[in-house]
This record gives sequence, C-alpha cells and structure tokens, in this order.
Amino acid sequence: MKKISETFHHFKQSRAWQPIKDVLMFAFLLLSFHFIYIFWGNHNFYPFKAQVDQLFIFASDILFNQSVWILQHIFGLDVTTVNQTIYVINHQGTWSYVDVSPGCTSLKQWMHWIFIMVCFRGPIKHKLWYIPLGIVVIHFV
Repeated sequence: MKKISETFHHFKQSRAWQPIKDVLMFAFLLLSFHFIYIFWGNHNFYPFKAQVDQLFIFASDILFNQSVWILQHIFGLDVTTVNQTIYVINHQGTWSYVDVSPGCTSLKQWMHWIFIMVCFRGPIKHKLWYIPLGIVVIHFV
C-alpha cells in the first residue's frame, strides 16, 4: 500500500505528466458540467429559471438579428422575417426557412466555457479577459 501511495504522490508531483493531468482535468470538468446541466435543466434551472429563460431569449434575439443582417448585407439575400423565423427564396424559387429558437443559442457552450475556465488553475487576470473573449468566439463560431 505504501508503494501505491508513493507512486501516486510521485505522479502528482511530476511535471512531465502535467499535460496528461490537464487533459484528464478538462475531460472531468466537461463531463461533470454536462451532467450538472442536464440535471439542472430537468429541474427547470432552479432557482434561476426566470434569469435563464431571459438569457435564452436575449441570446436567441442576438442570434436572430445577426443572422438576418449577415443574410441581407453579406450574402445579399432578400429576407422575410416573421417572429423568430427567417424566410428566403431558394434556387428552385420556393421558400426556405429557419426558425431561430432559444435552443439554437450557444448558451450551454457559454456555461461550459465559464465553468471550465473558472475551475482550471491560472491567474485571475488572464481569466478576466479569456472568459469574455471565449464567449464571443463561441458565439460567432
């Protein structure tokens, strides 16, 4: 038992294994947050249901408005919108549409990013700009 304890202590202290430990930590955080999110969603995001619902609506509005702007100004398409649905005429001359619902947002990915960045070790001054910049990158990807 002492040998196992010494081996574990050596592994814990070894800098050569740091990349593997970081990958294992990342995988653990990713999977644990995934199940936490599912559990929390099944319980209607208690006690923050109203705030999470507002955040989903806010994020889907941003996604909808940016999508319409890109289709009109970058791709030059004639776009018709009804509520959160974008209609365009396709190559066959018929209507195609995309419904931008709150489920289309990357809110879960934002939360994953924040959870992982907060839990990983590192200077707080880096996290203060990594986290917001990461959310912007996730949103545009």
